[in-house]
Amino acid sequence: MTELGDQFLWNWAVMIFDVFIQEAGPEKTLSSIRPHIKHSGMAQAQNALKILGKRGTELETLITPCLFIHGSIFGDDFLPVIIKETCAVVEMRNCSMSYSRPEICIAYSHYVSEGWCEALNPDYEIVWTQHQTEGAPSCKFILKRKDASLKALEPEEEKVRIPRIELSEEMREYIRYAVPAEGGIISTNAFLEVSGSERALKLLRERANEWGSEVGPTIAKKLGIEGREIADLAKLVDLFEQTIKQNGEVASNGISAKKEIIECPLSSGPPEHCLQLESFLSGICEVINPEYEFAYDRMMTKGDKTCHWTIRKKEEAVREKAKEEASTDDPAKILAVRYARGELSEEEFDKKMANLRKHGLVK
Repeated sequence: MTELGDQFLWNWAVMIFDVFIQEAGPEKTLSSIRPHIKHSGMAQAQNALKILGKRGTELETLITPCLFIHGSIFGDDFLPVIIKETCAVVEMRNCSMSYSRPEICIAYSHYVSEGWCEALNPDYEIVWTQHQTEGAPSCKFILKRKDASLKALEPEEEKVRIPRIELSEEMREYIRYAVPAEGGIISTNAFLEVSGSERALKLLRERANEWGSEVGPTIAKKLGIEGREIADLAKLVDLFEQTIKQNGEVASNGISAKKEIIECPLSSGPPEHCLQLESFLSGICEVINPEYEFAYDRMMTKGDKTCHWTIRKKEEAVREKAKEEASTDDPAKILAVRYARGELSEEEFDKKMANLRKHGLVK
């Protein structure tokens, strides 16, 4: 069963995938994502085997990544694995992405399982036979040797059923959050490769901001936040961030609110990934009280030691911005300030700096 935090991470991954497909088309999106997700699947398989070890027969060992990953994500909706003579049958219900487009199953299921098999035994393959995104009551796949036909395997009798492995709650929670978080980061990186930072970020930030505006009141109600003053907005953002494991300290003085984040599951991603979250949280704040804005001024994905955000009145932000830019006549410093505030992507910053150098305005 998903909670607010991990469901948000799944929804975010779906959002990125949808915007990517709308921009580049299904074929280009899938071909760009495939190598990244296969590599992720290979790492999952190796980590699962390292933690759980070999499990009896060859088939039981080969389904270890599934027991490790899917067992943690689906919980009781991960049905006992059926081991036959030469194949294994795996089935899951209530997928967090069941409402999404069918192509997402190819990216996040087919390509991951390709990586599992490649890492553990390339003579085997996983064939998905049904998906909830296509209206089936469950997702199901068969693990078999590549040279075996599915039809020939149908008459094989069941030998044993393997239930979900009981991992520690800490480990299961880590997997539940890490898998969708990594999926979203992978999709963002692939999108940046195909469309470039400026174009991809523009599209993703627009959609993330709209999404925040759409769901902001619902999230506030779910987290028990009724007010619309700055302290309420800070508490709302902080409680939401806690659901996705972004931990840190909040400070509010009635005029502005700030938080320093010392732990974040997204820190391995590109800055463009965090800027989507900034737009989402900004959308939440703006729909509840349009007088305020939310913005990061430090991000771990840009190399800072911690992340740091501020919520303040928009008029205050405008005054501070003008003050910062008026305090220096150095165009390089002005660009650096805008980059630090997230107003420019890395690609835009580099392009503008190159233009300044071209005209002899900076060294």
